[in-house]
Amino acid sequence: MNIILVSNWQGINYHRLVIPIGKIATKGLAPVHIIDDVMDLLHMDLSKVDRFIFSRHLQLTPEGYQTIGMLLQENDIKVIVDVDDYWVLPTDNPAYEAYEQNHNIKHSIRRAIENAIKIADHLWTPNKLIYKQAKKINPKLTYTLIPNAIDPDEGSWSMNKNFGSGVRFGYTGAKGHTKDVKKMGVDWSKHYTYTTNIEGYDKLLHADDVSVPLSLHNYGKLYENFNVSLAPLQSGLFHKCKSNLKAIEAGFTGCALIASNTTPYKELIVHGDNGLLCNSFPEWNEAVNSMTVKEAKRLADNLYETVREEYHIDNTIKLRANELQ
Repeated sequence: MNIILVSNWQGINYHRLVIPIGKIATKGLAPVHIIDDVMDLLHMDLSKVDRFIFSRHLQLTPEGYQTIGMLLQENDIKVIVDVDDYWVLPTDNPAYEAYEQNHNIKHSIRRAIENAIKIADHLWTPNKLIYKQAKKINPKLTYTLIPNAIDPDEGSWSMNKNFGSGVRFGYTGAKGHTKDVKKMGVDWSKHYTYTTNIEGYDKLLHADDVSVPLSLHNYGKLYENFNVSLAPLQSGLFHKCKSNLKAIEAGFTGCALIASNTTPYKELIVHGDNGLLCNSFPEWNEAVNSMTVKEAKRLADNLYETVREEYHIDNTIKLRANELQ
């Protein structure tokens, strides 16, 4: 039996564990049991448990990690941690303080993730660079690349793109991406742009239309408002450890993609074939200013063909189920 810890049913847990594990359970692909508190392990019969799976870190002190780690080891239970993002944040990231100081768990989130990696046997991650960093903490760690994925059957991701309204550029970044947006260096006053009202992105992009951030169940609907998605990204280690989710989202929603020529996008995008990759202000300006409706549709169609199988939720369910049988 596989024990899955899901203490938070929102955010990345929802997409990387709740949805795929839920489908694994309902389809009978592997025996799973979900708990919402790691301390439940202390009161369970662990003799029939094969694996313990959780996302990123446990709400434990260093001493708590030691106790749980020993308990799992004594019962010969394989520990799998799912990590989708790098745990060492740049000092200018809005979440930096929260990662370095968190009094609720008596040590930092960064340290909690590092302690989780120390007790883990195996890593699930969408980016090999994350594994390389994790292996420095735990040399015995093995890994499986499990990409972030889209479930096109969810209503917010099912749509037919309308290119009849001309080229419409959109940006859907969360907090902490101001420097990324500035990296494009484009005069957006000449173009239609759409974004969410986060950290002044609307002003940086001279946005024609602005949306409030949507819930994770409705997030995909943002893509109904544009047909060229923008994915600027800095090239530091933290940024290279990101997943290529923006490219996947664009592919499934019928958008063309213009992205920075850096990991994780350059591994998926073939410049001029299924998207455009940019290194500098002049290249961003060329990519944006030369975009036509015909070209956007061609790039969008090719990008969909790139992502439709490997990054479909059914594929990631198979990957996880194979490891849980």
